[in-house]
Formats: sequence, structure tokens, C-alpha cells
Amino acid sequence: MHYRYLGQIVSLALLMGLLGGMGCRAAAWRKVIPHPAPKTDVVPGLVPPHEQISTLRRQRDAAWSLSPTDASRLASELANRCVQEQDPLIRAEIVKTLGALGTSEGRAALRAAMQDSHSDVRVAACDAWGAIADEEAVNELARALSSDVDEQVRFAAAKALGRTRGTQAVAALGSALEDRDPAMQYVAMESLRKSTGENLGHDARLWRQYVRGETPTRSETSVVSKFGTLF
Repeated sequence: MHYRYLGQIVSLALLMGLLGGMGCRAAAWRKVIPHPAPKTDVVPGLVPPHEQISTLRRQRDAAWSLSPTDASRLASELANRCVQEQDPLIRAEIVKTLGALGTSEGRAALRAAMQDSHSDVRVAACDAWGAIADEEAVNELARALSSDVDEQVRFAAAKALGRTRGTQAVAALGSALEDRDPAMQYVAMESLRKSTGENLGHDARLWRQYVRGETPTRSETSVVSKFGTLF
């Protein structure tokens, strides 16, 4: 009996040793075989869109620190790039950066962007003109506010006019007060407040008086009605 059990124990030990050896060889074999490299969408020589956008935003943030020469050179590069760019989201970022640079070299690109086929680019162009805020900017924004077919572009033009000054900006925003959309009237009043420094609240009638050159006056009816709500 003793020898029979001893033989079984030896056989079991040999089997375990064999399996252990196979496990070690399998682990070693796995170490030898390299894992396949993860697949990526990066195309050699092509910068991914998100990286292009990140670069443009960094350039926009650093625009204030550039010398006039460097700003003009970058604006010229971006203006040429904008003409060739097919992605409207990247075009929009280029346009915003051109606005931050505020150079004469980028103005032609900004004028073209106001006629871009994609509304996001036209919205970005409105923001860019708002950053420039000179007479040409007012002209471009007033034209967009009165004639663009996209509602969001008109809103962007009205908001950007709030960053400008001058009688033409006031006149353009005064026309927006006649819009049937209450949201557009609200944006126009907010922009008039920022542009003129006047604070007439959100009473479109008072702002219309201001735009016409009249002294804004609250009617007795409106005053009585407001007091009436207190009692």
C-alpha cells in the first residue's frame, strides 16, 4: 500500500511540474510576441482639426503681445489660409483670430467672411468686427444686422455693435428695435446701453425716443400703472 501511494504521489508531482513548465514557456512566449501598436487616426503630414483649433486659440490669446510686424505677418498668413480652408469650424477660428490681431492685412478676409456660405463663419466675423470696433466695423455690422438671412448672424451683429461707438451704430440698433422678435429688441437695447452709456432699461419706447434724438420721457400712464401695482 505504501509503495502504491508513493507512486501516485510521484506521478502527480511529475504532472504538476510538466504543467508548470508549460505555463512558464507560455508566459515567456507571450513576452516574445510584441503587442500590435494601437491604431490612430493621425495621418502623416496632416494636423488634426482639434490641434489646428487649439493653435489658433493660443495665437488669439497671445495677439496682444505681438509686435505690429509680427501681427501683420501672422494676419497675412491666416488670411491666405482662410481662403483655402474647407472646414467651416476652422475658418471661424481663423476669423476670430484675425479680429484679435486687428491688422489691416486681415480686413479683406473679414469682409469675405461676412459673405461666407456657413453661418458660423459669419457669426465669427461679426465678433471679429466687434473687436475691431472702428467705422468700417460699424458699416459691416450694420449691413449684416439689416440684411443677413440667418437669425443668429443678426443677433451676433447686434451684440457686436454694442462694442462700437457712433451715430451709425445707434441708428442700426434703433432699426432693430422695430423687429417683431422680442429677443432681437432686447439685444438691441442691451447693445444701445453699452454703446451709448445710457441706461433706459428695457423699455423699447424710451430707446426709440433716444434714437430719434428726443428726450426719453416716461408716460404718466406707465408711471401710474407701476404705482398701482404697489397697492
